[in-house]
Amino acid sequence: MPDSSQLPLRDIHLPETVSAWPPAPGWWITPLLLLLLLLLAWFLYRRLSKKTPWQRQAFKELQVIEEHYQQERDGQQLVKALSGLIRRSAMSHQGRQATAGLQGEAWLLYLDSVMEKPAFHSETGRLLIDSLWRPEAQISPQQADHLIHLTRDWLQRLPRSGEKPDD
Repeated sequence: MPDSSQLPLRDIHLPETVSAWPPAPGWWITPLLLLLLLLLAWFLYRRLSKKTPWQRQAFKELQVIEEHYQQERDGQQLVKALSGLIRRSAMSHQGRQATAGLQGEAWLLYLDSVMEKPAFHSETGRLLIDSLWRPEAQISPQQADHLIHLTRDWLQRLPRSGEKPDD
């Protein structure tokens, strides 16, 4: 039996430890994909929730009209202000040619074309065409609040630029 000290054996060598740098290709791709997904989500959020400048202005003006009504409680002035706001918003959205000449029932039909149901053909919605020419018409606080809510709902439902309301 040969002497084990005489054998040409070497000590066990372990492989070198794996370095943390540079990372594997998957670690380079993962943060890039996450960044792209975040950018895509941000872009889609902005695109879907984006209001045009005239829409932002319309909502600010509606807030001012509502605050003025809360202080003055003048229903006739409220109807005039809301009617003007809706008319300007419609012209900004569809253009002057399409909406400036609309009056009476045609105007209410246009306003209802944006809504899911005929909201402006209600008693409250008809205030926009009836009470403007009859200063003696009385507008109850409930009708005024409903008309403010109806106007806000109409502004929110306006399609983004380039889209047409459903008929």
